[in-house]
Amino acid sequence: MSRLPASIDPQLLCTLGGTGFRNWLNRFLLDQQTEPVLFPWFQRLSPQEQESLCADLELILSEPDETGEPLDVREIGEILTEYAGYAGWSGSPLAQSLPAEETAFAIDVRPKELRTLQSAAPGVRRAVEEIFTQFLAVSPNDPARLRSCNVKKMADRAIRQIDLPDDYRLRYFVDDPNRVVYVVYLGPHPQGQADGRERAVRALINRRRNERL
Repeated sequence: MSRLPASIDPQLLCTLGGTGFRNWLNRFLLDQQTEPVLFPWFQRLSPQEQESLCADLELILSEPDETGEPLDVREIGEILTEYAGYAGWSGSPLAQSLPAEETAFAIDVRPKELRTLQSAAPGVRRAVEEIFTQFLAVSPNDPARLRSCNVKKMADRAIRQIDLPDDYRLRYFVDDPNRVVYVVYLGPHPQGQADGRERAVRALINRRRNERL
């Protein structure tokens, strides 16, 4: 077994690979002021360094969608350690543990869509964060749980659509065996089916099922 670099704590890698951290990181890319604050050193970075960190995280989180390979948790740990060092932070790059209730389902969403929402109205961003934390991460198969937005099942597909403020839409697919919610579309009302990621997600799930046979 290879030995981890001294700068990467094995317990840190375990946390970074967990559902709670992944869901929190989605919210962080949507709003860098999100609570709880897990990167206490972030505000010490220059604006350019903050933008660079978000871009690096976005790139890593996009790789599984493009390559089919698992998320490189070790690389995330190395990047966080590196940027914490830029900020003069000597402790762990994570400040605290995550709430256990956020770990029911992992939310797999393309980072570029989260970053695009930064230009949306505050009401849209608040609605997305509420949907992530109070619905998709907890009980995505129970639309009645989400009272603030309309949820409907799209025709002939196991895809549900949530109507957001300002005519934005969120479409998602629930992979129950693996406890993952795939956001297949997030943005302004799509023209056409906007199903490019839907096909990719279905192919991924079918491949995993075949591997278990």
